[in-house]
Amino acid sequence: MASSKRSTLRTVVFEIGDIQTDGRCRNIAESIVRWGSSVTFIGPADGDGGEELNGMTVIRLRVITWLGSKVMYMHYWIRSFWRGVNVRPSLIVAEDLYSFPAALAVKFFTGAKILYDSKELYFAVASLHNRPVTQWFWTTIERLGIRYVDGVITSGERDSDLIAERYGIPHPVTINNHPPRRLQKGDAGILRKTYGIPDEFTIFLYQGWLLRGRGLFHLIEVTAAIERAFLVIMGDGAIRQELENVIREKFVSDRVLFTGALPYEKMLEYTPGAVVGCALIEDFGMSYRHARPNKMFEYIQAGVPVLVSSMAAMKEVVDEWQVGIAVDPGDKSEIITAAKKFIEDRDFYEKCVENCEKAAAVFHWGEEEGKLCELLDSIFVK
Repeated sequence: MASSKRSTLRTVVFEIGDIQTDGRCRNIAESIVRWGSSVTFIGPADGDGGEELNGMTVIRLRVITWLGSKVMYMHYWIRSFWRGVNVRPSLIVAEDLYSFPAALAVKFFTGAKILYDSKELYFAVASLHNRPVTQWFWTTIERLGIRYVDGVITSGERDSDLIAERYGIPHPVTINNHPPRRLQKGDAGILRKTYGIPDEFTIFLYQGWLLRGRGLFHLIEVTAAIERAFLVIMGDGAIRQELENVIREKFVSDRVLFTGALPYEKMLEYTPGAVVGCALIEDFGMSYRHARPNKMFEYIQAGVPVLVSSMAAMKEVVDEWQVGIAVDPGDKSEIITAAKKFIEDRDFYEKCVENCEKAAAVFHWGEEEGKLCELLDSIFVK
């Protein structure tokens, strides 16, 4: 599609989340800006507001949260529908299933093209495995709505295969969760300087949502078992209070730090300050089993060796590039042994750092942006 024609396009991005902290949404939206379209992001918040962010318009809508998630979603759909229609979009991007109904409604009202990011296997998402009615509801929305989209993307090739097979649609385009290319080494001492972490401690970093199935309780066990371990948890979420209770029970409050959720650029600025980056996704279902979390690639891009789960999607990266250790996420002793190896085997650790630098030249957003732009071009020449 000619670049002169793109300049007249308007894109609206819907997500039940915050574009400030969601790296995948942020990367996709900024790529669409570089592709040539204006971008308006519409997401829920505690109060109405708006701002300009890297060439995008961000609209925040106050939604009802105290009556539960069902009411919150419906309130967001109603309010975001009207704001989305007012943008008069050429392209709509649904950045998750939970915003998909609003995006579909705007498509049917305006006739705009629609791109759906099925960034999880929602029909197998771990948080719903004990809630069959809720899972049926969301799966039905995805099954019915996906017939009306102009393009589907996923975050992994295995996910693309499964979604194509399950819904009988053309093979989605895989847009991996890779971060922007880091052209210069970051400050390896930034976490120590910012938060006063003594040099004798080895910093293990977790960045992302605080949810079950992310290995966070195992990381607390690692901290308790290794005297020189210091855990930085960079994010926020539903189980923070429970994590804090366990930390007190294990008497490691002086060696665990919560930073809260940080804007995406700030988080990436802090990542090089870790010694080991952790992504211990647990086997809570097919969605987690196929995960290649963006945090793993953010660590690699920062030159930080990784401690990750031995599930196939992550293990194949670690095995091919030798950038860390993949462990059974259900075996605490194996996790602790691996954590000690990073501390005690300096030759192994330095080799992992060297290999991270090589892998960083491959696992970055540049190639993913190219695939996204090709898909957008194809959508507008249909």
